[in-house]
Amino acid sequence: MRPRPCVCAGCDTPISDRFLLRVNERSWHEGCVKCAACLQPLSGTCYCRNRKCLWL
Repeated sequence: MRPRPCVCAGCDTPISDRFLLRVNERSWHEGCVKCAACLQPLSGTCYCRNRKCLWL
């Protein structure tokens, strides 16, 4: 029995990438993690508060 692939919390599709991001105890595609304020993709440093991620 094969393990189930992780599903992205942002787009709800399986993550088959070599790497995935873990944010707020959930798995994400790198391109699906976005700033909660401006909705721009996050690259670099971010922080999460009340389950919302913000870009620094």
